Amino acid sequence: MSPNALASYLKETAKLKRTLPSENKKLEKAIQKAFGRVYRAVALDVDGTITEPATSNLSTEMVLIISRLLQKGIPVILISGRGRTSLRAAANQVRRESKISDWYLRRLQCVCYNGLIRLYTKTSKPDKFLELEDFLFNTSSEQQQVLEEYKAQNEKYIAKFSSKIGYLRIRADVDGLVELVPRSLVELSEKLSRLSGNESWFISRSLYEGQFWWTLTPKDKSHALEKIAKRLGLPPSTILRIGDSGGENGNDESILNCDSGFSVGSVSEIHDGCLPIFSRSGEHLQGAKGTQWIISTVKIFPPLSLQAENPESIEKRIADLTGFEKLVTARSRIEAKIIDAEIDGKHRSLLPTGARLRADGTSLRE
Repeated sequence: MSPNALASYLKETAKLKRTLPSENKKLEKAIQKAFGRVYRAVALDVDGTITEPATSNLSTEMVLIISRLLQKGIPVILISGRGRTSLRAAANQVRRESKISDWYLRRLQCVCYNGLIRLYTKTSKPDKFLELEDFLFNTSSEQQQVLEEYKAQNEKYIAKFSSKIGYLRIRADVDGLVELVPRSLVELSEKLSRLSGNESWFISRSLYEGQFWWTLTPKDKSHALEKIAKRLGLPPSTILRIGDSGGENGNDESILNCDSGFSVGSVSEIHDGCLPIFSRSGEHLQGAKGTQWIISTVKIFPPLSLQAENPESIEKRIADLTGFEKLVTARSRIEAKIIDAEIDGKHRSLLPTGARLRADGTSLRE
């Protein structure tokens, strides 16, 4: 990012986040990191981030962008509050409309219920698209009982429920105020937390199909993304994260509040993450349009990893690569000498009769 572009981006971001002049240095550093880093994978929220406005369908442009990333060897993670069926439908839209082979599609994985279940494809069986499931959290029998009791008392408000994984989604206007967390949900969260050894349960708000929802989960999206980063052999900071609910209590807040996170919707007021997206002309880009812009702007390359199951295997790979590097270096020196000799010969053939070369390569008549 050029100095002028950085200054403009910093100005607009500081205005949106309402930062004080004394806090701008921290914000500027985060922006420089975000745009200067090489990303090795991309994590995308779905609704409001890669969908057509006011629909649950992925935009045609985003299907194309996702397919290109997969073809380049870049892992893509769809991470959403959606359930398994709905999230698989989004992934299958990519499969159906992109028409790329299953070999590339195996790099696409999904995390549903805001980080509780991972859907993935076995590398050796790419045709079994997203058939495997990895439960990232299971509740205790005591927690399941508490959840079942809550369900019995609030059945009419509940849209999605699973006591096994601890997932609960209710309408956001239960108390008549969309922005207000229902007191009953706060009390439930505190009770479950005590049963978890005082580990926090997470309440977040999201927009799906024109309706706001409150969601309760034992873990959040960041917990799932850290696990996936480990499986991919990547530092979490090298996963580009894009979502639309980065504000307080938003269901993307946990993954966007870092200098790898960009929001195409609401933003938090922290100074070193959850960055908005502005075009070079200063337009505040939101939704799929903002997602397209940031993916085309930052540096994203396939992951490089020497990960192996045992240290001996890693040592052997390093030794092999070191040996190969020595051979390549020696060969490049030989090639350089050959090219220098060819250039020198061609240069001499262009000299006037009786001329010779000075040490600096210029001609000198005898």
